[in-house]
Amino acid sequence: MAWTMAWPGGKKSAITFSFDDGVRQDIRMVEILNRHGLKGTFNLNSRLLQAPGSVTGNSRTLNSDEVPGLYRGHEVATHGAVHAHLPMLDAAQRATEILDDRRLLEELVGYPVGGHAYSFGSYNQEVMAHLGAYGIKYARTVNSTNGFRIPEKWMAWHPTCHHSKMEECLDRALGENKWDSARLFYIWTHSYELVTCWDKIEALCARAAKPGVFWPATNMEIYEYTETWKRLMFSTDGTRVKNPTGTSLWIWKWPVKDLIMEVPPESLLTLR
Repeated sequence: MAWTMAWPGGKKSAITFSFDDGVRQDIRMVEILNRHGLKGTFNLNSRLLQAPGSVTGNSRTLNSDEVPGLYRGHEVATHGAVHAHLPMLDAAQRATEILDDRRLLEELVGYPVGGHAYSFGSYNQEVMAHLGAYGIKYARTVNSTNGFRIPEKWMAWHPTCHHSKMEECLDRALGENKWDSARLFYIWTHSYELVTCWDKIEALCARAAKPGVFWPATNMEIYEYTETWKRLMFSTDGTRVKNPTGTSLWIWKWPVKDLIMEVPPESLLTLR
């Protein structure tokens, strides 16, 4: 038996959403997430947002002044200032595409922006290397795994599924109970794709919000908790654990189903 990670509150599963492009349909999606206590990450192209106070009835993107209020409680992340193919840009253009997006979004939301979703799902090894230098901590692809594993590479974070497969994957996530580590259910889409299925998406979100099942989190909260958890120090015989961080962390003794413990900040615990 071994101690492995559990999510906050002792949850074995987490759920997160990701939406691209900052379109007006995000307004309805945020309402659905808020209604069910779920969280999302919204990847915006800062230079494609409409000007403050614009007439937006037929426009595809939000006004920039709508961003701070709409996404409060969720996460705003980069998607490239103008939604360019990053592998097609030289180093200088690539830096501008990401750093401009970070700077402009940070001016809107008032906190450091460190997440990214690849425009067109387009990336390569050079792009991944550069993103870290631009202050990006993780980057989401469009390559669905249909699985629930935490990513091995944060700069190539593959989601579980597109929203079109959410019901199928949710059925599996709720039905399976044999896991050897914490699992992550990650759904991505564009909210403009949901205009013909709002009722279905709301029903699926209501199921996902069933008490006691998932820890709802933004992409950045998933990244930060996972990386912080790695700082736990276990004794070689597995009888003690030290938490040197300022964050409460949770551990699960696999395969004992219900042996889950909280490790408070800056604590040293004797383990059962």
